[in-house]
Amino acid sequence: MEQRNEVSWCALLFAYVKFGDFESGCRVFDDMPNQIEVAWNILMAGFSRCGQTEMCMNLFKKMKASTCSPDVWTYTALMSACSELAEPFHGRAVHACIVRSGWSSAVAVKNSVLSYYAKLSCHEDAIKIFESISSPTQVSWNTMIDAHMKMGLVHEALVVFQLAPEKNMVSWTAMITGMAHCCVVRLGFHSYAYVGNGLLNMYAKCGNLEESFRAFTDISDKDLVSWNAMLFGFGLHGCAVKALKIYDDMVTSGLKPDRVTFIGLLMACSHSGQIERGQELFKSMVLVHELTPEADHVACMVDLLGRGGHLRQASELIEEYSKTITITSLEALLGACAAHGDVRLGAKVGENLILMQPEKEVGYMMLSNMYCESGKWKEAEKIRKAMREQGVKKKPGCSWVEVGNRVMMFVAGCRHLQMKALSQLYEEWKVATLKRSQAWERRAPK
Repeated sequence: MEQRNEVSWCALLFAYVKFGDFESGCRVFDDMPNQIEVAWNILMAGFSRCGQTEMCMNLFKKMKASTCSPDVWTYTALMSACSELAEPFHGRAVHACIVRSGWSSAVAVKNSVLSYYAKLSCHEDAIKIFESISSPTQVSWNTMIDAHMKMGLVHEALVVFQLAPEKNMVSWTAMITGMAHCCVVRLGFHSYAYVGNGLLNMYAKCGNLEESFRAFTDISDKDLVSWNAMLFGFGLHGCAVKALKIYDDMVTSGLKPDRVTFIGLLMACSHSGQIERGQELFKSMVLVHELTPEADHVACMVDLLGRGGHLRQASELIEEYSKTITITSLEALLGACAAHGDVRLGAKVGENLILMQPEKEVGYMMLSNMYCESGKWKEAEKIRKAMREQGVKKKPGCSWVEVGNRVMMFVAGCRHLQMKALSQLYEEWKVATLKRSQAWERRAPK
């Protein structure tokens, strides 16, 4: 970029942090000419999501020593990080800082403090925080329902659930999963593998990894299904480090991993950008555990290598396992070629994808979009023409948004009933964003 401002710096930092590349993210942060509050918060939130509490606390100290002041997002990230610790000292210290700073009146901050005390089963503290919120949000009510359920207080949770002015999917999930868990625990079945596996899988699918891991640790005699379910739970939610730790503990316990184990491991490595570790695991699958890679394993490896820009290696892997692969591997490689600008390889992969499934629009659209992005308009038009001749039509894109317990659907090409109001709101947002960007540019050092 010819000119860099706070927006571009923060966008780059956010990309690295979201991808899990904290080394590059920290480098970008250190190189920033003006480390604004947003940058501090992006980095802190990233460390918080990965359970790096010590890094969060160190950043917080540096931020306080700088010209920037902690805000709502700073304190919510800190409280989230502290909830990973069994010892309440750090969390209570941050809570004291929040009170002194004056941010304790912010609902978002109060919700994060409430969630912290709920996770640590500090029942009285959680109730005090909840009662201090003048207008509890949906998050506040759901946190209290979940907090009571975690402590086995089913009746109290039911009372809070009934008092909540609105119930959403999270509210119902907390009640149903909590009651199921309480029944199982009271009957004493939670230590049995076939029951515990169902519980940990249920919690993992609901995104409640804390309860999922608790169900996992409660299983007295863990089988391979237990380990795989927990590994997948962490891997699917971006906790690659914890997923790999589960694998190491499983091998140490004497259990031999199977093909399902390695799908979870490779997927976790792919989503977190751990290319070398993924390659090591793929090799050990064949050499150490004597397992033959299947289509899903190859697809995970192609995705892993493609995301990291190792397109030739990904292509060679597809050729090596040409009798095993499915279209998933080709789609992953074509997507990677488009992302990294390798049009020559992408064209070859796209043509193969179309040959394998000429009746589906995926290959045509991915290849056409790649040509458009690289400025090859004639080639893109040829692909679109071939698509029309085959009678293949593109399905319109759509998205769903839940607003006020109502699901709103937006379909490309269809006019929404509230389109006028939405367009006006979008234009107002564009103007506000442009003004803020221009203000940042004026503040930036020349």
